[in-house]
Amino acid sequence: MRNIWIDETRTVARHGKTFVDEAEGLNVGESGGQETALLRQDIDRALARLPQEQREAVILVLVEGYAYKEAAEIIGCPVGTLTSRLVRGRDALMAMMGEMT
Repeated sequence: MRNIWIDETRTVARHGKTFVDEAEGLNVGESGGQETALLRQDIDRALARLPQEQREAVILVLVEGYAYKEAAEIIGCPVGTLTSRLVRGRDALMAMMGEMT
């Protein structure tokens, strides 16, 4: 029961921080430089090259900040499967980003 309460509390706190007005979200982490825009484009291209299952896992956990359990429920797979997809996706992204630099 305690763990469920902790999970729910974290979820509410994370959603409060994650979902802001779209205009505010566009400037988060932005230095305004051309290098940042190019890096973002490289990351978008690398994400697009991932298989859909890996892309979903990476986006939900690493970009959106969901816990593994939450992301697994959203996708509809066991936590172990999500973890495998995340590891493979992250490794593939790192390799692709190394190729692009």
